[in-house]
Amino acid sequence: MNVRSNINPPIFYPDRIAATEALQAKTLEQLRNGLVATDRIPSVKRMLFSQYLHLAIRKYSGGFPIPELNPDFQSALALAKEVWPDDGNVAMPDYLKDWYGKMLWLLTLGIFLGVSDEDFDKAVAAWDACHRKDWLVEYLIGYRIPGRPPVQTLLFPKPYSSLQQVVKESDPVRRSGIVRRYLEKEWYPGHKGVYWYDNHKSPHDVFFGYWSFEAAAVVKIAGIDDSSFRDNPYYPKDMLG
Repeated sequence: MNVRSNINPPIFYPDRIAATEALQAKTLEQLRNGLVATDRIPSVKRMLFSQYLHLAIRKYSGGFPIPELNPDFQSALALAKEVWPDDGNVAMPDYLKDWYGKMLWLLTLGIFLGVSDEDFDKAVAAWDACHRKDWLVEYLIGYRIPGRPPVQTLLFPKPYSSLQQVVKESDPVRRSGIVRRYLEKEWYPGHKGVYWYDNHKSPHDVFFGYWSFEAAAVVKIAGIDDSSFRDNPYYPKDMLG
């Protein structure tokens, strides 16, 4: 396999993937056998949901064939609505940016993996249950489910406002330039404070990859020429073939 992320050595990926899969199997067995305290079941399932998403992304980073991401992704989808922590009853707190990012992963990976409408709806159901309105989320959902009411508000303008700008821009050269700027100057620093930021520096091997899947999805949906930024280290070009 050709490792897609060069931030960690290749041995990192199979080593951590094996460890995560062993932990998941043990946790699932404990849940099945009633060995998890009732009050801890929601947090354990939330942990599993995040692990499944991280594992799918880690496998992409490690060079796995794209279809091999699907089993972990399907496991995350199955838990999405049950574990989603936001009921939409309070103003969007900053900590939910972590979960907003996970929703972007659910929607974009669903698009790239070509999941069924029924499976894609599992991500949409989790989002709709929180009653939030966000332009980028609706733009991604609209690719698979046309006809939903348009939304102009961005819950997190930093860093995602450039993606809204690029969709509104009609000039092909400018469109490519906006995405390139987003990837080179805005995407990673714009996520400072989220839980995975600077994970590659952690001594606990929690890094699973830095990928702007939402930028690649916008490129796909809007038909943007990616030749000027295709080799950007945050751009998951293999998702687009």
